[in-house]
Amino acid sequence: MENHEREKTGIPQIALQNAVYAQKGLYSDTFECGSHFYCVVYTMNRDRVMAADRRDLEDMSTLGMDWDNETIETNVVTNAENASVATGDIDEDDLEADQRRYLEEHAIVVDGYKCPDEFVNIITPMEFEEMVNLFTKFDVDHSNTIDKHETKKILIYLGMDASMEMAIELLDIVDVDKSGEIDFEEFCNFIVMLKRGDPRLQGYGAMLSVLNSTPLGELERQCVTRGLKIKFVIMEKREATLTNPTQWIVEVQLSGVFHNLENGEVLATQMTKRFQGIGTTTKEAKYNAASNAIINLGESMPG
Repeated sequence: MENHEREKTGIPQIALQNAVYAQKGLYSDTFECGSHFYCVVYTMNRDRVMAADRRDLEDMSTLGMDWDNETIETNVVTNAENASVATGDIDEDDLEADQRRYLEEHAIVVDGYKCPDEFVNIITPMEFEEMVNLFTKFDVDHSNTIDKHETKKILIYLGMDASMEMAIELLDIVDVDKSGEIDFEEFCNFIVMLKRGDPRLQGYGAMLSVLNSTPLGELERQCVTRGLKIKFVIMEKREATLTNPTQWIVEVQLSGVFHNLENGEVLATQMTKRFQGIGTTTKEAKYNAASNAIINLGESMPG
């Protein structure tokens, strides 16, 4: 990794949200221009990803960074191309457009449900897909909300005390707007609260285990360990016949370095492996494709 000069810069709390990009392996450079602070985000090789006026507060205590109200360490642009961003005139409209475009390009959407922008760096795509599956499972009446009776189903699913008293207690914690129901965004926030170790939800850790115990969760875990990238592609839809229901064929593509033993020698090869699954729904086909990939990975050498 290239070493970059660093310096202490006075930054108010409104600029501290820049550091969340570090969770995704990105650089976030903060500059003062007039009365505003701006953030320019780069990849590891210093390619510009986006630029944005950072105004929002962020609780830095959750990010594991040492800071106070006066100072924080920030990266300083070292090459001439990117340095011009810091010294030139910055158009706020362009910055906001860059931010919107970045969020749109990195949006996570499953079956019409969109992951809230503030959670895209906390919830993985595989976790989000499982969250959508769980939310629709608990939303029995398809109202796009979970009421106190449906909240009991969460408790039953987790093998917990499913009394109405416990259901109301959970609802009171998760129902942020106090509408008496849990909408999808609040359900996403529920998972984030669990990830952050909210003490009020100590007994609900099994929910995270559920997210990671499905074929999708297990495949993602193994691919992270091996440094592989995952991509799912719908290959074919077979229309229903008189004797068979509609069938979907989904392919999972795993890209990265695979290790094989040949003639007593370990060979590392950059490649993409493909595994397919079939099912009456895209979800079932995706699960079957993931299961086939997991079996193959289990038989191959670890990366």
